[in-house]
Amino acid sequence: MYRIAITSGILFGIVVTIILLGITIFQHNDETKTLWAMGDKQSFYFVTLSNSQVFVGKVATMDKAKLKLGFVYYLQSKIDPETQVVSQKLVNRNNELHQPEYTEINMAHVLMIEPVKKDSKIAQLLAKAKTI
Repeated sequence: MYRIAITSGILFGIVVTIILLGITIFQHNDETKTLWAMGDKQSFYFVTLSNSQVFVGKVATMDKAKLKLGFVYYLQSKIDPETQVVSQKLVNRNNELHQPEYTEINMAHVLMIEPVKKDSKIAQLLAKAKTI
């Protein structure tokens, strides 16, 4: 009788461990899905990093650890020394010497990710950058 009680206790512990493990895995998958439930993958997103650098690209994948962007541009601002007028242009990272096809960013450095509206200034810059 004593031996059966120990075996039942061990069996109960194993069952509880399996259930908790299953719940943990389910929650992790659910969080990953939630992180990338932002919209369609054809849209461009504006990504601001903790060092104030800005990227514009299409989100290929995203989880808790990293963000992978494709079709990546960065915003470059210039101030005309005479007129003090600020001009901005998008620079395609694929035109750099190493021609990256994508950029992976550590999520710890991402401050915000926002969709680019079709009629926004960034969308106009994207259209202009594609024709250059």
